[in-house]
Amino acid sequence: MFTTTSFRHLVWGALVLGASQAQGQVTVLGNAGTATDFLGWDNIGPNNFPLQVRHDLNQPIEWYTKATQRMRLSPNVNTPMGPGNPFPNVNRDGFLLLSGQPDAFVNVLSRAPFTRLHLIDDQTGFVNPVVYAQEHGYRPWQRNGLTLTGNSDQSYVGHKYMENDHTDFVLQWSDNPAPSQYGTDRMKFIFTTKYDPSATKGAATTDGLEAMRFWPRTNFDVNVGVGNFAPSAIGDPTERLDVLDGRVRIRQLPDDPETDNEYKVMVVDDTTDPLERGVVKWKTINTAPDCDWTVNPTANNNVSTAFGPNNDDCPDATDAVLIGSNVGGGAAPGKLTVATANNGFATAVDVTVSNSGSAYGVLVAATGAGSGSSIRGVQGLTYGTSNVEYAGDFQSFGVSLYASGVNAVVHNGATNGLAYGVAGAALSSAAVNAGIYGAQHVLPILPPLNGNYGVFGTTEIQSSNPLGTDWAGYFRGDLQVTGIAVVPGSIWTPSDENLKENIAELSNASAVIAQLNPKSYNFRADALPRWACRPGRNTVSWRKNWSK
Repeated sequence: MFTTTSFRHLVWGALVLGASQAQGQVTVLGNAGTATDFLGWDNIGPNNFPLQVRHDLNQPIEWYTKATQRMRLSPNVNTPMGPGNPFPNVNRDGFLLLSGQPDAFVNVLSRAPFTRLHLIDDQTGFVNPVVYAQEHGYRPWQRNGLTLTGNSDQSYVGHKYMENDHTDFVLQWSDNPAPSQYGTDRMKFIFTTKYDPSATKGAATTDGLEAMRFWPRTNFDVNVGVGNFAPSAIGDPTERLDVLDGRVRIRQLPDDPETDNEYKVMVVDDTTDPLERGVVKWKTINTAPDCDWTVNPTANNNVSTAFGPNNDDCPDATDAVLIGSNVGGGAAPGKLTVATANNGFATAVDVTVSNSGSAYGVLVAATGAGSGSSIRGVQGLTYGTSNVEYAGDFQSFGVSLYASGVNAVVHNGATNGLAYGVAGAALSSAAVNAGIYGAQHVLPILPPLNGNYGVFGTTEIQSSNPLGTDWAGYFRGDLQVTGIAVVPGSIWTPSDENLKENIAELSNASAVIAQLNPKSYNFRADALPRWACRPGRNTVSWRKNWSK
């Protein structure tokens, strides 16, 4: 080799090299070089061939700076590896060690370099191979790659050969999982940008922005966290995959045919428990106990619930269905309960039926038994204060040969009991109380006088049916009055055509009228308060002897 000082120096270097027993050295006279001296070939024609740095014996090639060894290229080396030598006779030929720790090159307990390129850090202050060149995480397949050791830990980036033409690329780190007394060794992916001393989080901080974390929870489990888990208040990922924030998106959804086999559905836990909220879990939706509704596999596909024998996992015949209400494990008011209160619904149940034949909006059948029991097909209750209140409101708008607002029929009753087609009672303290109120009218009618009425009927003489008559009450058959019958200001007519026969026109009507003896009078209203007597003068006519 040449220096730029003198060809004579080359001769001295060759002599020294040839005379050395342990090592070879390329030098200048007196080992005193200048700023222009270098090791290599000059840029001249005769030197147009490779520069070789070589040692033809099985010895390393070493590099120094400031009288300290910094790098070593190993010769052929075969040694045991790992604490306690579990891997005997490991070949490490031609591996390169680069380090600022001089002890790594001279300590016989240091087996570095472990792989093709091995970097050792010297910043921990502990001059011990267990610290700067720890072998706990070493495996024999760590060959063609980069090893990094320091701070009592080790990692490897490179190839893992499996078989011919089968190679895995590996990111390996070691050696303490979460339960370790020495702390946990995590793998992190961190992004940084220009440092900003005022930044409190994100890529501009000293620690940078953590994008992903691998946390060895045990020697058998590693959890993966996506997001910035760096703040200590967040902690490590608690699940196998833990997405800290943001959304998860799958751009290509499966389009395979639907499965006919048993399957589970992925769901997210919505609990208030901070350790479970947001955790992805599964739920079976096509087998028990998910049987809230049963679809009958028929042409109608009817849906049923709360039927069948006792079943602790499914709604059965002893369970109820509630809408707008939740009684928990308590007793439900009915088999079907619909509740609504001050939430915008004025109608709890709205039923509409349209059919070309017979139609029933609601069909109710109730069966009961027992001397102390009560059976009601339909019961309506109202509460509150309003201008109009009906426990039952029945209206017929169809055009039918027979129309009735209410059709009440009693088919069977006890021989010693009571049976009423329609029973009404007014138990209030209102000004007007009527057990049954009936009106036929097309115009607003005047209410009855204040009082109590078992039956109140009125037509207000409006003649809405010009082909018939206007009767507030019509009784075909006998009428029995056990109290006082009052016809204020009008005529009580006991005559009934059905009770007569041989009816003929009178030929002497004038003579009959002449026998009348008309009178005028005033009712004593104070003596008859319940009769509602008409005030003023009244007239009446009668014969002196009606027997004639």
